[in-house]
Amino acid sequence: MIIGSDLDGTITLVPFNNTQIHLPWFLAIWMAFMPPNMRMVKTLRRRQARGDKIIIVSSRPWQLKGLSAWQLKLFRVPFSDLVLVGVGGDPAAKKLSVIRQRRIEVYIDDYELVRQGLKERGFASVFSPQEFLLKERKEA
Repeated sequence: MIIGSDLDGTITLVPFNNTQIHLPWFLAIWMAFMPPNMRMVKTLRRRQARGDKIIIVSSRPWQLKGLSAWQLKLFRVPFSDLVLVGVGGDPAAKKLSVIRQRRIEVYIDDYELVRQGLKERGFASVFSPQEFLLKERKEA
């Protein structure tokens, strides 16, 4: 299975929505130092060990790709690809494009408007971090 996950507020403990705040990208560098949600990280590690592919899809500015990859490696978050769709525009539409291109089957995102936007566009297999962790616990 190919699992897609948002980064901020999903893999990290701190939610951040730059689509509404519109910080200049260089002021967003602090995001790379946010602590991870270890329950989510451990769950993704288990899924990867079972053969699932993990793709991170974030609305972080594309200029932070190297720093974001470093952050994921630092916290030993499993991922096979990291896609930063950038700020501005409709984050659900931009993430859906990646979901379709990469054939992501399940997507996890903390931002309700993104989840709602994905569902409205026909992608129903989208979960909040809490829903995904609960689902995983029941299946374990």
